Amino acid sequence: MTEPAELVLQNYSLIQQVFLIGDDLDRRLLASYNLSVSRFFLLKHLSERGPQSAGELCALLLCDKANVTRLLDGLEREQLVSRDPDQHDGRRTRISLTPAGETRLKQAAEAYRTSVIDRFSSMSDREKSDLNEILNSVKRTLQGQFSNA
Repeated sequence: MTEPAELVLQNYSLIQQVFLIGDDLDRRLLASYNLSVSRFFLLKHLSERGPQSAGELCALLLCDKANVTRLLDGLEREQLVSRDPDQHDGRRTRISLTPAGETRLKQAAEAYRTSVIDRFSSMSDREKSDLNEILNSVKRTLQGQFSNA
């Protein structure tokens, strides 16, 4: 019988392995839309939340300002986002999706959705439900630790 601590380490290793496999599949899929995973989620956040500051995007993407700036520079060169002065605070810049960004995101998001659903198609509805419950429990636990750090 596996010791509880060893089981926790095995579970964590499995979570990491699943993440790496999923991330690789995501990267391969999104590359066909000239998007990295980070670029895709940046566009997705803008679509869902509206214009954001670079700082807000850092918090949403869990990365530093230098990384967000590099992402934005590339997306702006491709005219997928625009940077405009904040209407209420001229010192701030708001980042928005352009129509081209909306189009690219819509295409990539549909393919992404289909791909993710297909990845779990061999699991029963009960297995998907159980997995959802377990992962939500893990997420709550880790978020509690993250917010205390």
